[in-house]
Amino acid sequence: MKHYVCPGSCGAVSKEPGTCMAEYCEYFHKDFVPCDCADGKHAGVIKACKNCGKICKGTCDVEVYKPELK
Repeated sequence: MKHYVCPGSCGAVSKEPGTCMAEYCEYFHKDFVPCDCADGKHAGVIKACKNCGKICKGTCDVEVYKPELK
């Protein structure tokens, strides 16, 4: 089933094309990417967080990168 994914660290998913609205994501205000994976893992689409290297969705283990501390 086709869906749209933010390739940044937030990993947002939508049934419709859209734009990333997660302020902590490096793809904030950029368009989602089409994806048609069946397993929900979005292989090759979602990138690891540039700060901690994980798919952290904004909750980095590294305290200095947590958005609430900005």
